[in-house]
Amino acid sequence: MSIVDLDQVEGDPFNGVHYDYCICGAGPAGITVARKLAEKYRVCLLEAGGMSYRPESQDPYKGTSTGKSYFPLDACRLRYFGGASGHWGGVCRPLDEEDFKKKDFVEYSGWPIHKSDLDPYLDEAKDILDVPREDTLDPAPCDERWMPKFPEYRETRFWMSKPTRFGEKYADEISRHANIDCYLNANVTDIHLSDDHQRTLYYEVKNYSMKRFEVHAGRFILATGGLENARILLNANKQMATGIGNQNDLVGRFFTDHPHQHLGEYILEDDIARECENDTVYWKGPPDAAALQGHFFKPTVGFEMSNHKLNFALSIAPGSTRPNHHDSGFKSKLRAAICSSELLRESAEWVKDGSVTCFDVDGYIRIQSEQEPNPESRLTVTDQKDAFGLPRLNMHWQFTDLDRETIRDAAYRVAERFATSGVGRVRLERWLRRERISLPGTNDHTPSIVAGPHHMCTTRMSDSPKTGVVDRNCKVFGIDNLYIAGSSVFSTGGFSNPTFSIVQLSLRLAEHLKSLHG
Repeated sequence: MSIVDLDQVEGDPFNGVHYDYCICGAGPAGITVARKLAEKYRVCLLEAGGMSYRPESQDPYKGTSTGKSYFPLDACRLRYFGGASGHWGGVCRPLDEEDFKKKDFVEYSGWPIHKSDLDPYLDEAKDILDVPREDTLDPAPCDERWMPKFPEYRETRFWMSKPTRFGEKYADEISRHANIDCYLNANVTDIHLSDDHQRTLYYEVKNYSMKRFEVHAGRFILATGGLENARILLNANKQMATGIGNQNDLVGRFFTDHPHQHLGEYILEDDIARECENDTVYWKGPPDAAALQGHFFKPTVGFEMSNHKLNFALSIAPGSTRPNHHDSGFKSKLRAAICSSELLRESAEWVKDGSVTCFDVDGYIRIQSEQEPNPESRLTVTDQKDAFGLPRLNMHWQFTDLDRETIRDAAYRVAERFATSGVGRVRLERWLRRERISLPGTNDHTPSIVAGPHHMCTTRMSDSPKTGVVDRNCKVFGIDNLYIAGSSVFSTGGFSNPTFSIVQLSLRLAEHLKSLHG
């Protein structure tokens, strides 16, 4: 079976055909599930776009935003074969064990599964994403000449994929696979249920000529990403007024991303700076870090629990160019910092707190943090409609006090450690020093983009339909044969980029579905 363009077919290729599985979405999740299920079963893989970007197929992704500042919704995802892997940067790592656990100070925390449920798929996920199997999250020891000791944090790593483009890597395999029928420009516009609303009978599909088709299967999977999975369920409201899976008004809620923040810059004491000036390890960062230069720290589990903070990765990275420390030593940089400040008194207070402001810096401090699950951070549909007559999305991204305080606390602790250890000083961003911080990109004028963009938790996994949309096996509550793949099923987001865990969860889903056949 080749990959077929549904815009070019004559007649109805689905007439009289009944698949074992029908998968909506040919991105990392959909392609992973399709390849595994096709080892034994007949699979229909539907992709709403073509083999590459087209404005016509991308248009349904347009939407609005009424919450915190965010990317245009059609700019942060891709609607063609291969999906979001087409603009993925390749940064990945699995979720941490503590990300799956219930935290007493976070109301909706905890997954109904454990990290050990995904560990069996670690090596296969590495192969799929072209991450060397021997890679671990154990870092090389820090260089203690310039790195402060952080008793509350431990060092960690990220992995780097090529990055793998699923469309390029798997197109030939899928086009030749005897058990996969793949259709491009095949837009799922509705999900039709049985009269008792307990089973999915078929996907309604339209091409861009608005020709209608029905795709019948034994089981159905939505794998269209953290935003579109929710939109499809909300718009499937002909039989269930609030949308499929939305009996408790949870579809689209708990939208989570990973705030990415520049926290400040650091300068080193003169003796340390001179030692590091010609050190290629310092300036280039760990050789395996590729674009992610520097060192990464995450809070210990004990610190998270005792201090009631979320998980995060703190990046301490050297500057991209070596400053000339013969001309610009610590005192001159400090003097320039104070003299260039808007208010001398305010600058002096920063120094007293272990923070300075300067423009000739030795490195940068950034953070990628977890968000607290928040039902008020959500997706809804609007009165605006796309070419298929389907309501478009609105995103209302929100932050909680815990989100803010996790970031602020991490910033102040690293600044304090630089100062008290005698390594140097840190200038923290102005917004961190306010009594109530507002994250950059929200309602102040700091030119920072804070989203991943990593779209998670909008059809979250739970043991109860009162707190989630899918069960521990990714089946939609109340629908016997409808499943969801991708980061929309994350219960919480941790700080890890989601692609690796998406692939692990997709492999686990495929194995579970195969087990149902006995």
